[in-house]
Amino acid sequence: MKKILIFCPENVCRSQIMEAYLRFYAGNQVEVFSAGIKPGEIHPYARAVMEEDGLDLKMQYSKSIKDLPYFNFDHVITVCEDCQHQIPRKIKANKVIHFNISCPYIPQEASHLQLLEIFRSLRNLIQKKLLIYIGKELTENSGSKSLSIGTF
Repeated sequence: MKKILIFCPENVCRSQIMEAYLRFYAGNQVEVFSAGIKPGEIHPYARAVMEEDGLDLKMQYSKSIKDLPYFNFDHVITVCEDCQHQIPRKIKANKVIHFNISCPYIPQEASHLQLLEIFRSLRNLIQKKLLIYIGKELTENSGSKSLSIGTF
């Protein structure tokens, strides 16, 4: 069973969506953790759009790197370009995978429907990239030390 850490500085949205999808799609092939350096509350729209897709985030919570049960992983997935340089030194991985998914831009005056569309698009992008990752990394034995899952 592979141990996978999904790292995002705040651990409140993108990494939580990734954690839920990875648990759902990879099941007992992986032990999945998500954590950050500035945890907060999971974004309510992240919860809402995942619930639309049949995945409940009620049992998930934002975690600090300090709360992890261990610091050695088979894979560390960084959510965005900026966070790949923020991984604490005590975190070790056989492979680091960069997803390069930016924080969603949220206009200040966005309506409820606009916010749902922003977060649905984010959810769908994360889902596509995770399915590629699962196909390349969890069904094959790849020897590369770093992988970048680029934009579509």
